[in-house]
Amino acid sequence: MASARFKNGLENIVDKFVQIGSKEDGGFFVELRETYKYRQAALEALLKSALWIVTFPTARQKKLMAIIAAIIAAYLLQRKASAAHRKAINRQNAREKRLETSKAKMELLQKVTTTDKDVLAKRAEILQLSLSELSAALKSGQYSPVAVLHAYQAKAMECTAQVNCVTEPITEAEEWARELEQDGEKKGLLYGIPVSIKENLYLKGYDVTCGFGKFVHQPVSRDSVIVQVLKQQGAIPFVRTNVPQMLLSIVSSNPLYGQTVNPVNPDRSPGGSSGGEGALIALKGSVLGIGTDVLGSVRIPSHFCGICGIKPTLGRVSSAGTASAIPGQKSVSGTAGVMAQDVDSVVLGMKSILVPEMFALDKTVIPIPFQDQVYNDKRKLRIGYYDYDKFVTVTPPCRRAVAMAKDALEKAGHTLVEFEPPGMDVVYDHPAPFTFIGAMADNFETMTTRFQDEDMDPFVGVQLKPYYLPTIVKKILAYIFSFWSPRVHATLSHTCGIGSVYNLWQWHLKRDTYIHQTLDAWKKSNIDVLICPVFAIPACRNEEGGRVTFAASYCSLYNLLNFPAGSVPVTTVTEADEEEMENFPRRDIADKLTIKVMEDSVGLPIGVQCVAPPWQEELCLKLMKELETAIKSD
Repeated sequence: MASARFKNGLENIVDKFVQIGSKEDGGFFVELRETYKYRQAALEALLKSALWIVTFPTARQKKLMAIIAAIIAAYLLQRKASAAHRKAINRQNAREKRLETSKAKMELLQKVTTTDKDVLAKRAEILQLSLSELSAALKSGQYSPVAVLHAYQAKAMECTAQVNCVTEPITEAEEWARELEQDGEKKGLLYGIPVSIKENLYLKGYDVTCGFGKFVHQPVSRDSVIVQVLKQQGAIPFVRTNVPQMLLSIVSSNPLYGQTVNPVNPDRSPGGSSGGEGALIALKGSVLGIGTDVLGSVRIPSHFCGICGIKPTLGRVSSAGTASAIPGQKSVSGTAGVMAQDVDSVVLGMKSILVPEMFALDKTVIPIPFQDQVYNDKRKLRIGYYDYDKFVTVTPPCRRAVAMAKDALEKAGHTLVEFEPPGMDVVYDHPAPFTFIGAMADNFETMTTRFQDEDMDPFVGVQLKPYYLPTIVKKILAYIFSFWSPRVHATLSHTCGIGSVYNLWQWHLKRDTYIHQTLDAWKKSNIDVLICPVFAIPACRNEEGGRVTFAASYCSLYNLLNFPAGSVPVTTVTEADEEEMENFPRRDIADKLTIKVMEDSVGLPIGVQCVAPPWQEELCLKLMKELETAIKSD
C-alpha cells in the first residue's frame, strides 16, 4: 500500500504540478497554482519525498531507487515548471504589448480627430491623390508634410478599427515631418510621403516581434537599410503593419496584435505575411508600403486585397535589418518588396530604393540603379503565359484572369505564346514540394525552437501543428497517401527534413540545375516575360488559410528561381465563376478544400502574376504597367 501511495504521489507531482499535501485517506496530492511558486513546489516535493523515503521501513536498495526516482521527478517538475514560467512571462509580455499599442493608437486617434470642415475637406483631397500626384503637390507647397501625415494617420486609424491592420503608430513621425518642413529643401523622391512599414523591418527604438511574446521589450538599436534609405529620400514612416506569427502563413494573425481581416470581405484573409500592408493600402490608409516576400508574402496579399506589389530578385534590394521567418535559411530566396495601389506608385517606390544611398549602406547589394531606359522602352513584348502548373488546378476566376490578361495584352500589340515551365510533369519532383523541402530543410527545428514557451496562434497552428508529428509518422502517412493522392504524398514526403548536409548540397545542385533549365526554356521559347496565376484561389477564410498553402505553388516557384515577380489586380470573382465550380475536379482533399474556399466568394479580387528574368525588375514593372493599362482600356 505504501509503495502504491508513493507511486501515486510521484505521478501527481509530474502530471498535475500543484501544491504538495495529504488526502483524507492518507494519500498524497500536489497543487501548484501560480508560476512563481513552481520552483518552491519542486523543492518541497523533493524534501517531502525524501522525508517519506527516510521514514519508510524497507530495504536499502529500494530506498536508493526511491531517492533516485524522487530526484528525477523533482528535476522533471522543475524543467516543466520553468517552461511554464517562461510561457507565462511571454503571455504577460503579449498582454503588455497589446495594451501599449492600443493606448498609442487611441492617443493618436484623439490627436488627429477634428471637426473642422476645412481640415476634413483638405484631408479628403489628399487621400484622393495618387502617389505621383501627392509627391508633386508636396513639392509645390500645395500641402505640407504635417498636413499630409495627419490625413494618413487619421485614415490609418480608421482602417485599423475596421480590419486590425496596424500594429502600432510610429510616434516620431510628426517630428520627422516638421523637420522636413523646417529644412525647406524639399529634396528626395518621396519628400513628405507617409510610408507604412511591415512589423518585421527594423525601426530604431521599436520591438520586432513577428508575433512572439519573447521578443517584446527588446527594441532594436538601428533602422533597417530600407528604412534608412526611405528617410533619406524624404519619406516618413508612420505606422507598422500586422503579420502572421513567425511570418509563415497566408493568415495575418498572432497572439500579440490579433487577426487582420480582408478589406473586401471581413470573413476572408488579407493574405500573408504582408497582410497588414495589403489591407491598409487597399483601404487607402497608406499610399506606399514596404513588405517582405519569401514564398509569396508580397504577391499573395496583393492578390487577396486587390492591390499591386513586387518581389525583386534577391540581392537587388537590401535585406539588412529585416527579421526572417527562418533565420539562416538560404535555399529559397526572400527579400523586401514594394506594395501600393497602382503600378506607377510601385515604380516610384522602387526608384526611391534603388539609389546610391542604399548601395553605400549595404555593400552586399548589387549596385544597379533603376534602369529608366528599360522601363520606358516602347518595344512590344513577347510574353509567355500558362494557367496550370500540373500540381494545383486553378479556380475559374484565376484562370479567367490570365485569359483576360492575355487578350488585353494582345490587343495592346504584344505577342502572347503558351509556355510551360520545365519539371511540371513529375508530381514527386514538382517544383512546389521541392521548394518546400528546401525552405524547411532543418525538419522544422527552427520553427519549433521559435515556438518554444509561446502560445501558438490558432489560425497559424492549423498549418504548423502537423509539422510537429514525428518524422516516422509523416513518412507512414506519406506512404498511405501515395495510393490515391500523389501530390499529398509528395507534400508530406517533403516535410521530413533534408536528412544530411550531403542531401542539402544535392538539393542546392538540383535547384541550380532547375534554374538553368528554366532560363533555357525561356530562351527556347524566345519570351521576354511571363504571366500566370498569383495563387490558385481567391482570398480564403482565416480558418482555411493553414490548409490551402498548396495553392502558393504558382508564386513560390519564383522564390525558388529567384526571378522578380509582381501582382496586378485584373478582375473579381463572379457568380458564373462559382457556378463553374460544379465541374471542378474532386481528386483529393486539396480539391475539396478549393471547392469550399470558392463558396460565397463573389466580389473577391483576383490578380495576375508578372514575371521577368533575374535582375530585370524594370522589365517586370514594364509588364505590370502594360497589363494594368491594357485591362483598364479593354
